[in-house]
Amino acid sequence: LVHFKADNRDCSALSTKFLEEPSNIAHSAFLILAITGALRLSIIDLSEHQIVVNELANGILAMDLDDSGAFAIHFGSSDVYRGIEFYPGEALLSLLDAYQYSEELEDSSNALLSKATDSVIVPAAVRAFLFYSDYYRCGNVGDRYTSFFSNWQVQCFTRLFEILKQMEQTEQTGDSNMGFGTMLCNSETSDKESKECAHNVTSPDVAEYVFELCDAIITSTSWQQLMKGHWKSLATVEIACGLEALADGAMIALQFSSAALSEKVSAYMPFIEKAVDFLGDIQDQVPPHAVGSGGLAHTMLVKEQRLDVTGHAVNALVKVFSLHQMLQSTE
Repeated sequence: LVHFKADNRDCSALSTKFLEEPSNIAHSAFLILAITGALRLSIIDLSEHQIVVNELANGILAMDLDDSGAFAIHFGSSDVYRGIEFYPGEALLSLLDAYQYSEELEDSSNALLSKATDSVIVPAAVRAFLFYSDYYRCGNVGDRYTSFFSNWQVQCFTRLFEILKQMEQTEQTGDSNMGFGTMLCNSETSDKESKECAHNVTSPDVAEYVFELCDAIITSTSWQQLMKGHWKSLATVEIACGLEALADGAMIALQFSSAALSEKVSAYMPFIEKAVDFLGDIQDQVPPHAVGSGGLAHTMLVKEQRLDVTGHAVNALVKVFSLHQMLQSTE
């Protein structure tokens, strides 16, 4: 790790020399996600990783260079657009995952994140929501990147939705000494305008953006081809990534009582079920007991397998399983 200071906080990032490519916020993000995942499985010790996660999180937060909500991608650069389809969503997901894990711990004095870091993550994520939702709504994401941009944006802002909803419920029940606006705006680095924006963002606002992204997925060329049964040219990664997002979108829709949002679940489910069928057929392309059996090929015709694609597919299927459990509990 390379250590540095930003806003008087201890920060770190993975070394470019170690990575053999320029270090960026996604490298830090996946290390954070790996650590929080291992902590949830109790296969590593919290005390040995608190400083590492906290400094990596601070390193990512330092890349919101002007508190605009836009994260610079590569350390040492101010460019917020190169890799915007992937890296900011991955970084925000890692920050919010670490935040949620830290909040889950019963002993707040032994949290994963320091109070200083914990207090700035949600305001930073709200500013990011305002920036990236505006970027998308201005038509800056083409059909080619729809599944990828939407996937990471949906995954990270689903976490923000959950956090904001929890804060809203806490304020309504009066279980907290801090009001909803106070919790959101408890950031020394936010200027007045950012704080006002943060105070005005609600969980339904975030949900609306998530649904826009999910709607874009199911109307994209690849997903229309999926529904027509034209599978030979479809890339597994595009369907797996889109499925991750659709499962999250459907689970958010289930948390609303309005008929319009209930219709979202009905709209997404045929696409979700078809995508699961597609992944099963892709998996069946490799004969049992052959090298790579159980893995997922790049396409129906190209048998090359990638670990990251398998990760997307497994994550998507786990989300679909959770979705079906939610559907059964509402019947």
